Amino acid sequence: YRNGSFDIWSVGSDGTSLRQRTSGPFDDREPHVSPDGRRLVFSSDRSGNYDIWVLTLEGGELQQLTRSSDNEFMPAWSPDGAEVAFVSDRSDSPGVWAMTLDGRERLLAESGGSVNAPSWSPDGRQVLFNVIANGESRLMLSGRQLTFGEDVFPFRAQWISPQEFLY
Repeated sequence: YRNGSFDIWSVGSDGTSLRQRTSGPFDDREPHVSPDGRRLVFSSDRSGNYDIWVLTLEGGELQQLTRSSDNEFMPAWSPDGAEVAFVSDRSDSPGVWAMTLDGRERLLAESGGSVNAPSWSPDGRQVLFNVIANGESRLMLSGRQLTFGEDVFPFRAQWISPQEFLY
């Protein structure tokens, strides 16, 4: 919020080389770097509602990935970089969706409640995400509930092996 709007910045590990990556009067948020390190996917309201955008880090080219009138947010690259998972609050099928860069989309997991923070398994076959519904926050793996009776914060879980993740 350095210039009066939420932009995405990068900085060197030593604290130098601060660089603004997005700009404008928009809410640019939830960045996730592609596996090859060449692109950044993020959500932004620059289209009038929240959509998913791809930024090429080298040249700064922007591509609008989703074009729904519904809000779509919290993007995450698949391990092979071929798809981006994201949350959509579309009324007909809310949940976690995936889209290729050429616009083909598929529903990964339908879910009621407030869906958050998709995270692909290392093999790219499953998606872990958070759902807040009925007074409970829980982790779901491809639609199957994993946690019970605890308050799981809706941050993206981090996979540390093909069978284990941190949350």
